[in-house]
Amino acid sequence: MKILFATYIYLYPPESGYKKSLYPIVEHIAKKHDTTVLSFYEEGDVQHLDSIHRKTAAREINVARARMSNWRKFTYPIRYLTSILFSIPILEDNPVMTKVVKQLLHKEDFDIIQIQHLMMAQYFLNCRAPVLHAVQDVLSARYKRQIHHDITFMDRLRSLLYYFTIFIFEKRTVKHLTHCVMLSEPEKRRLLSVVPRYKDTSIIRYGVDIKSRVDFNTGKPKDILFIGYIAYRPNFDAVKYFIKDIFPSVKTHMKNAKLTIVGKGYEDELKQIAMNKDIDVIGPVSDISPYLSSHKVFVSPIRYGGGVRVKILEAMAHGTAVVSTSLGADGISVTHRKDIILADDPKSFAQWVVELLQNHELRQEIAKNAYEFARRFHDVRAYVRQYEGLYKQLLKHK
Repeated sequence: MKILFATYIYLYPPESGYKKSLYPIVEHIAKKHDTTVLSFYEEGDVQHLDSIHRKTAAREINVARARMSNWRKFTYPIRYLTSILFSIPILEDNPVMTKVVKQLLHKEDFDIIQIQHLMMAQYFLNCRAPVLHAVQDVLSARYKRQIHHDITFMDRLRSLLYYFTIFIFEKRTVKHLTHCVMLSEPEKRRLLSVVPRYKDTSIIRYGVDIKSRVDFNTGKPKDILFIGYIAYRPNFDAVKYFIKDIFPSVKTHMKNAKLTIVGKGYEDELKQIAMNKDIDVIGPVSDISPYLSSHKVFVSPIRYGGGVRVKILEAMAHGTAVVSTSLGADGISVTHRKDIILADDPKSFAQWVVELLQNHELRQEIAKNAYEFARRFHDVRAYVRQYEGLYKQLLKHK
């Protein structure tokens, strides 16, 4: 097979959920098939360019995400409205990517094209090859939920504008795609609420690396852990929510409790918000495994956003007990008090964190069940095999 992966951000290093959803597929597919990865990249990615080719043998083509000129910004609303009227939607106007895709598709005959973000769809609307969209989350649903959590009027107005813009874009674009892969049943329902008649969908559960050996009997030295791409607004909101509304209640019951925050984005602002010797803001790291292995409780206090929280699955795969909001665990078929703890208000969230920190037997039971759940249903090896099977299925109907 000859496969093209088109991604909205550069995949290496694969530290975020978005990158981890595709990188292992590229690794696996490139061993067997002719594989090309087409990516946008930003200034911070320059040092990593060519890493995908060197580490996976896939060919890579990279396009800088340049800022729009003032003239293009001025004329963009007119071009967008025109595109909506004529059913040729555009959302991000990048003429370089448009040219690169046109030349690539003229030169190469791909069997499968997989886009990894809806923003890439506009470049592949009239292809001979099947176009597969791997849906991380339904963007219009994310912005709709975000409106209720924005504080200022201008933030709400901006989110409302994003919601309507992306809703129209999704509704006009998805019907041109051959197939959409969803990570969970809830995300599938959200997509079908936007495009009710779209039938070509399937669900492939997220896959993560399962730690080969976990010692549940040895106590972990550290207390509470949050890991996430904090530059992503729902994650930043979750960290602030935990620090301001939950952690003080934890400290009331456990004066020596400590919180570790790992992830890229807003490090300086988080340190100012924390102002506490018991909160350690680490920033970005190359390997999260030592943190997952050394903390008793992983927290995911997400209040809005979409998609499946990869970090929850990674915590489970390391045998770490998880406390999450229901939305944080949305799309993961877990059972409260069996393989996860779910809590949707600050008081109960804090109570469960304290209970797990103090009750070794309960924490061990939850952690064991979580590890077994991840091993059975979210192993990365099964994840990539399902994608390969889907490619072959789509080729039969090409």
